[in-house]
Amino acid sequence: GHCQKRWDYKVIMPDGKTTKVGPKRGKGSGRFNIGIDYVVLDPEKRVNTWYGGEVVKVAKAKEHDTQYGNRVVIRTNETYNYKGRDYPVYQAYSHLDSYHVKVGDRVSQGQTIAVMGKSGGTTQDHVDLRTFIITQGTFAETARKDGQPGWTELSPNALENQLKSTTRLASN
Repeated sequence: GHCQKRWDYKVIMPDGKTTKVGPKRGKGSGRFNIGIDYVVLDPEKRVNTWYGGEVVKVAKAKEHDTQYGNRVVIRTNETYNYKGRDYPVYQAYSHLDSYHVKVGDRVSQGQTIAVMGKSGGTTQDHVDLRTFIITQGTFAETARKDGQPGWTELSPNALENQLKSTTRLASN
């Protein structure tokens, strides 16, 4: 984990089990989100999509923004089966210097969508990637609250494990 949050929410870990993360609870304790911070090694700092899908949110950093800064959210073409139900998988790319997409654009896996930056509450160029499903309400409802209850954070490894398992079953 890398970033402390002000609210509790669920996280699906790589083994598929669910745990809660959120703010500190008393001396010496703390729970964090599982967003991934990474640095793009491309000299032009191009940010490429991990999965294809549709752009559902583009947010420009506000002056004195201490949160995510410039941000792009994609509803991927992937689903995750959670408690017997398939949910669309979303990915949010944050702290971008600039972006090259708009809401409604269809993007392919590996397509350049932005330039890495340090907008929002950070001082170093990087990308914050969060992968999640929405288990309560709709994207529009939870997007207004930006990750509060309704989002279930999803480890990208849990998604990859499920995709591999599904592919293996389909090929048998």
